[in-house]
Amino acid sequence: MPYVGGRRMGCRCPPVVFDESDHGRQTGFDGEHFDHPASAFGTGVLEQAQVACLSREQQLTFHDGYEPRPVDLHDLELLRGPSGKARS
Repeated sequence: MPYVGGRRMGCRCPPVVFDESDHGRQTGFDGEHFDHPASAFGTGVLEQAQVACLSREQQLTFHDGYEPRPVDLHDLELLRGPSGKARS
């Protein structure tokens, strides 16, 4: 796991593999595949370090279509903010 600001940072997701056009493909925990267009990626900040990540919109889309687990509900709360609506 990577270290940012002296702290170990974890990720609960499988890695994304990119092709020559920056299209990302991710294998899920059960062997399914998820495709992410290049436009689905952005940058975020962890402990003052800029990191590549899925955009907020893509993360919200990713959480559609299944019964969320407690950890998913926590993620959605952070993505949507206190109002319960997606932040822009």
